[in-house]
Amino acid sequence: MLQNLKFYLDKKLTEEQKEAVSLLYGSLRGICWWKVGEGKTRVAIEWMLQVRNMLQEKAEPLIVCGPQSFRQWQDEIALVEMESVLIPTFFSSGILSTKKGAEELSRIITRNRVNMVVIDELWMYKNVRSERSKVIWQLAKMYPTIGLSGSMMTARSIEDLYGQAKAVGLGDKLAKGLTDFRQQYTIELQNYKGYVERYPKRHALEQIQDRLKGNIHVWFPKEIREIKDIVVNVDPTAQQTKIRRQLAKEYYLQHGETIINVKNGAALVGKLQQVSDGFLYDSEGGSISVQSNKLHKLIGICSEFIDGGERVVVWFAFRQSIQEALALSKYPVVVLFGDAKFDYEAWHKGKAQVCYATVGSGSSLNDFKDVRYAVIYSSSYSHRAIQQARGRTNRKDSAHTCCYYYYLQSIGFPDEDVYAMLDESKSAEDLTIKRVQRLVKEYMDEKG
Repeated sequence: MLQNLKFYLDKKLTEEQKEAVSLLYGSLRGICWWKVGEGKTRVAIEWMLQVRNMLQEKAEPLIVCGPQSFRQWQDEIALVEMESVLIPTFFSSGILSTKKGAEELSRIITRNRVNMVVIDELWMYKNVRSERSKVIWQLAKMYPTIGLSGSMMTARSIEDLYGQAKAVGLGDKLAKGLTDFRQQYTIELQNYKGYVERYPKRHALEQIQDRLKGNIHVWFPKEIREIKDIVVNVDPTAQQTKIRRQLAKEYYLQHGETIINVKNGAALVGKLQQVSDGFLYDSEGGSISVQSNKLHKLIGICSEFIDGGERVVVWFAFRQSIQEALALSKYPVVVLFGDAKFDYEAWHKGKAQVCYATVGSGSSLNDFKDVRYAVIYSSSYSHRAIQQARGRTNRKDSAHTCCYYYYLQSIGFPDEDVYAMLDESKSAEDLTIKRVQRLVKEYMDEKG
């Protein structure tokens, strides 16, 4: 069996992938923490094939992932040449937190004779108190299980590591429970506002890595592809400026019969982002359109790319921003957000050269790997989401040697500050407290 594994790995995989598969195959459960676009999916496929051969059972693996990733997994599996076909069962991670979802999962396991589990986007199970995590634990106890993730600590909290380890059945290697984990690896300190927060003890990460060294493979290689970030400043319209001043001053706006209330300073920043994008959510869940030069600039940039024979992916913080952009777009567009079905045929056959997507969607899609140009129209505060969006066009197997990212920002609006908060060199405290507080104060004082 080991000789067959060695031949198969030598024939198919990169050196880093060979090492990861061998480690995971030897332990039958573990975690692959790899940078986005470096081939985690391929590693998992090889692992599933080898475990199935070892178990010698007529059963198939279960892959737990987001519904947008089903097609990506199927495409990756289809590319792997093998003597016997691998037909996994897919289950949506989104419904694990419901009672109905847990019951359906139990029926699928029994009906399809599942004998191993792959958990994609493992960071989703970092919260040990969530219902989806509790369901996953039961699976991990019964079957060989591995987890895949491009993020080790999405919120820069060391407790994320315990939640992910527990999700694949490795929690006992670190601690008896969350309380025990905190006592072993964290210390309570008072921050500058007087609140008590938990921070990692000295050498805590090294201790965790040592305890899991036979079960984890971590690979975050340095960037070798050239990255070009281009900032595009756009003057606001008179309507946008008027709305900004009124919202910052009164936290209230009436547009015809539509009323918009702003609850606090942080919500004000979000509202101003919407105004910059070209719309505004009202207090009843609807929206009103706002004249935006940034929106017209986007249409112009995409048109230029199309004329030059290029494809482009545009990332938005809000779904409504996509609707506003679609209303002005004169070219074919495919969309990617939430439950919207991504049109693979239109994208891959060249019927559409532009994709509008919300930041954070399509986390496992590999369909943009050969797209050189991406536009960040707006972004949420999530560092992981924007890095993941950038990683869609900057993958290990991308053919291009340079990635271009255009950042659109309306002058006098929060776009620039939100992008700055996503700088990975800043500390979590700086990201989530100081910069947000300063930004809110600026707009409350009408300095922005």
